[in-house]
Amino acid sequence: VQIGSGTDWEWNSASGYSTNQVATAYGVKTDGTGWIWGDATNGKLGNGTTTPNICSPIQIGSLTDWKQMNGGQYHSMAVKTDGTLWGWGRNNSGQLGVGNTTDYSSPVQVGSLTDWLYVVCGATVTSGLKTDGTVWGMGSNSYGSLGQGPATGSFSSPVQVGSYTDWTHISRNQTNVQTAFMGVRGGTFEAPAGTLWALGNNTWGQLG
Repeated sequence: VQIGSGTDWEWNSASGYSTNQVATAYGVKTDGTGWIWGDATNGKLGNGTTTPNICSPIQIGSLTDWKQMNGGQYHSMAVKTDGTLWGWGRNNSGQLGVGNTTDYSSPVQVGSLTDWLYVVCGATVTSGLKTDGTVWGMGSNSYGSLGQGPATGSFSSPVQVGSYTDWTHISRNQTNVQTAFMGVRGGTFEAPAGTLWALGNNTWGQLG
């Protein structure tokens, strides 16, 4: 079904969690405004509240510089056109990357760097690709999905995944029991073409 009648959507994504069916959708319009709808638990909608769930797109603040968005089970992340990284929602594992485990119902900036290119989320984990080709992660290191050695613990500030500087595309899945990260090395962000790498839970052979 069509969402409204607008013809100015430029980018969209969605997050969900199979066990509880907590789903949220994200959209960025050609004017740079950010829109969100769905599950509001833990402030995931970024509108300053935790209820009710929203079944039609609402604008995230009044800013016009959003570039890309993605979400996990109960948290949301976004990159702006100026290369800054922002997060809101649940932060129990430090998945917002702001150095603490406090939940936020409105967007907060992750550090002060302006070299973020793209962000993806798992249930309680976030990974970001930077313009220099490095990958960074924050949140739960369950199953080693952040690439930080022992497959335990969590990180409330971004940590680099390995030392490679040629990542061009990254992705994550949503559920806790399938926590995994995949990425392409080589090519360019616009046309990734190279080797495929994975880390995290491999119970079903999902790492290939």
